[in-house]
Amino acid sequence: MDCGGGWTTVLNFYFRARVRTFENICCMVEHGAGLGIVPATAAKRYRGSLGVRAVELTDRWVTRRLLICVRNLEALQRPERALVEGLVAASQVHKR
Repeated sequence: MDCGGGWTTVLNFYFRARVRTFENICCMVEHGAGLGIVPATAAKRYRGSLGVRAVELTDRWVTRRLLICVRNLEALQRPERALVEGLVAASQVHKR
């Protein structure tokens, strides 16, 4: 930024906000506080009502990594274990 008189000021500004809901992220964006990365479902929900424009990300890094968390796989009931095994098998098919 040129402040006149030959002086130059460099502004380094770093701001990070944590909010609890996707709606709050969209509200911040609507009020000009930068950008937010939210799930597609949240972006579609708030896109029109808050004046927020959604841009789909298609890069490889966008893929979410989801994990199944259990305390003890062997201690799960039969239906729960079948669900976990089915999800794991399906994820292996999609990796190919």
